[in-house]
Amino acid sequence: MNLAIFDEIESIKTRLREQYYAQSAAQKVKKEYFEDEIFDLLVLAWLMGVDDVNAELSIEGEPSIEDMEKCIFRKIDGEDFRDRVRKHLDNDDIEGVLLVADTEAMHSYNDGKFVTARDAADGMEETTDGGGLSVMKTWRTMLDERVRDTHAYLEGMSVPVDAEFYTYDGDHAPYPTAFGRAENNCGCRCVTEYSRA
Repeated sequence: MNLAIFDEIESIKTRLREQYYAQSAAQKVKKEYFEDEIFDLLVLAWLMGVDDVNAELSIEGEPSIEDMEKCIFRKIDGEDFRDRVRKHLDNDDIEGVLLVADTEAMHSYNDGKFVTARDAADGMEETTDGGGLSVMKTWRTMLDERVRDTHAYLEGMSVPVDAEFYTYDGDHAPYPTAFGRAENNCGCRCVTEYSRA
């Protein structure tokens, strides 16, 4: 598992926390700064996902700006990441801002991987026996005490790229941070690994 995404996220979170306290001391928190920094993180995370799945599958998938924007600006309950950041800043809640950054960055990373792997599977040529090449994805947790039970249940589970992962509580997702229930997404550090079947 490539852990570079976690280093990037922690680096940005440290910078955001420092900037928040510096701006807070000056009594002028610039919301646009936080939105811009998190937007840059989300773009970087999505592109890192593309690069990582290209390495895993030995392909040269190209990033799709349209897919990336769709991911980054997706709405949850009518709000995109910027709205959630502003709400937390309005409440002087830097930890909430950092949780948004964490969760959204992991979502962007996993989405970049998924979209690229799915597109690669759709574009792979058929084999001589008439069947197509298939791509599998495997759920990976951090294997520590912070992993929630519903995700520990999925550790090591492999499914075809176009299938979903189902937890024992009935929730399902094509990749980590894409569940229907917020409690299965917020703060998730899980990733998917892709391989040719």
